[in-house]
Amino acid sequence: MQNKKDNIVKFTINKGNNDLNYYKVEVTLKTRSMDFYLGDVLKLQNPQDNNRICGAIVENIHRGNEKISVDGCLRDNLNVSLGDIINVEVEPRKNARVVELLIPIEHINSENNLMDDIKVRLMRKPVHSGNKIPVPITCLNEIINILILKTEPVGVVIVSDSTELKCPLMNIENLESIEEILEYLKNY
Repeated sequence: MQNKKDNIVKFTINKGNNDLNYYKVEVTLKTRSMDFYLGDVLKLQNPQDNNRICGAIVENIHRGNEKISVDGCLRDNLNVSLGDIINVEVEPRKNARVVELLIPIEHINSENNLMDDIKVRLMRKPVHSGNKIPVPITCLNEIINILILKTEPVGVVIVSDSTELKCPLMNIENLESIEEILEYLKNY
């Protein structure tokens, strides 16, 4: 029986083909490993900080020396730079039942279709709790940053048609310090 740790491959970070400021989760692998296939869902993890995890999808595979091309958004979420080493492993594809997200309060408005717009932009993409994602919003004609608070099930999950997006309204006016706000957000 193969140990789960045996499935983790270390990759060096390269600049992604699409280094714009929006969430493109497709990555290119240069590898000698035969364990990766086009369309695989990957768990990317910063080995220096096990809480820094992102999901990605294999878009291209080339023969080479364990390099992965990722965009700036994924690098930011992993807290890594070009040339750093990350852990990469194939994850089973699982759809999210629920994704809770935090949206800047100035954008929460019943008159627009914000949640529908966000869902369209996240559709068929992997997400993980703690990820900050810049999302282009058509109804606002701008890019807003959202934070994934929690997913059901836990782990790297794919947003699908059946995924319910939730945006808990938090009353932070009653919280007096940044520590209280961070503690409040930890519960999500």
